[in-house]
Amino acid sequence: MLGSTNENNSTRSRTFAQVMDQTKGLSPPSTLPSLEHVVGNIIRGLLLLTEQREILYSNAYANRALKLFSQSPNERDLIPLEIWHICNFLIEGRKLFPHQLWIHESKIFIDSSRSVLVQARWLSLETLQDPCLCLVMEDENQFIQEVAIEEAYRYGLTTREAQVWILHRMRYTYKDIARELEITANTVKKHMKSILTKKKQAE
Repeated sequence: MLGSTNENNSTRSRTFAQVMDQTKGLSPPSTLPSLEHVVGNIIRGLLLLTEQREILYSNAYANRALKLFSQSPNERDLIPLEIWHICNFLIEGRKLFPHQLWIHESKIFIDSSRSVLVQARWLSLETLQDPCLCLVMEDENQFIQEVAIEEAYRYGLTTREAQVWILHRMRYTYKDIARELEITANTVKKHMKSILTKKKQAE
């Protein structure tokens, strides 16, 4: 087994629009799935490829993850260079060590606030003559937002506090949160003080 990390850092994307959509019209806690439900249904993409870069299978979560890298309409270009680099590692490893099982794990940073976990391995299927490349992808940012929203309901946060908390859980600094919400850093601090008080009371 081999674990490694590939990083691709760029300017922070504006993920706050997604946060705003998720925090509009806060519903009562009873209408929200439990934390166990959120954790149990962690978002994962499944992608199966041939050595020729042909897509055999791709679920909705995988398609969403791929679009974080590439917007090309061509199937070959739908496989981002970062993802294909991981596949090439397995292809070359299989040539050198044909009798060994290789599992390649990587974390690819889309930007400073979003990353995708990728686990790749060979998979043999009865319907295929040759093994195919199996990649499991997990959008960490989406999972963190899901958990943070659950926490916001559980702590009884206001809409604004929920927005601050989600960005905080996404590792935004107070300065970054203030910029995204168009408020002052001091206001962020006041919100965080209120949030932490409510969090302590809920625990």
